[in-house]
Amino acid sequence: MLDILFGDSGYLKYYEDDTDFNYSYSINTTDYPTMHSHVDYWEFCILTHGSIKNRIQGKGIEVYSEKTLSFMTTKDCHSWLKTSPYVRYINLPVRETHLLRLMELISPTLKESLIQGPRHFPISDTLIGEIENLLHQCNLLSSKQVEKKNGLLCSVILLLLQELNRIHLNVHENSSPFMKKLFPITEKMEFISYSVNDLKKALNYSSAHMNRLFKEHLNTTPHEYLQSHKFRYAKNLLQNTDLSMMEIASKIGYSNLSHFFTNFKKYYGITPGDCRKGF
Repeated sequence: MLDILFGDSGYLKYYEDDTDFNYSYSINTTDYPTMHSHVDYWEFCILTHGSIKNRIQGKGIEVYSEKTLSFMTTKDCHSWLKTSPYVRYINLPVRETHLLRLMELISPTLKESLIQGPRHFPISDTLIGEIENLLHQCNLLSSKQVEKKNGLLCSVILLLLQELNRIHLNVHENSSPFMKKLFPITEKMEFISYSVNDLKKALNYSSAHMNRLFKEHLNTTPHEYLQSHKFRYAKNLLQNTDLSMMEIASKIGYSNLSHFFTNFKKYYGITPGDCRKGF
């Protein structure tokens, strides 16, 4: 269904004469380290196990943990590098011409929101279960049952687009001005190493005003909010990568390893070493 062509970076496209299938899927347990672009299709990816690094040209590196939905457009060039011993992800290529029609059915502004916004989002167990069930049904069909396969895979893509539209509606329409301003900042890779002062500068608020908004909208302090993001990220790296303690501490903004150990234990009740061992 997809032709893999390698140039300087490589690119992937549908066969020109393959007009039967507009959707495809695969379940992968290996990475794809070759930088490649997608000539005529978007790629949706659901990471169900482990963690993986997405190297996106012009956007840097993003590390995804399990239960993450991500997507790449025809304008993106990227590669997959696994950061845990075992990964499993569902890959769903969709021909762009058909995808745009589905987007129009859901919302005329969805395409623009997706292109301008972040490329990855958390996804629920319920939605993953629904998608796995549809793919299982698809897998039971013969290669001749093209129409039924397209129908099932179209249902999967519609579920994903509806979820992405719901996320963008919540952020851009139903959220407060503060949350609309905070959300894009938290999606940046460098956010994981932010200090409270970095967050204050990014939001362009005074300390008192920022503290009040965090308490009002999130019932927490800026410091606690940052710590929760940092230590959840560190926990994922401890459990799914071979990075050293110092490398992980550095990634979340700690230059002092002892300070990292103390605060991690205060947050989780166990040391980073015990976390890595699986306690």
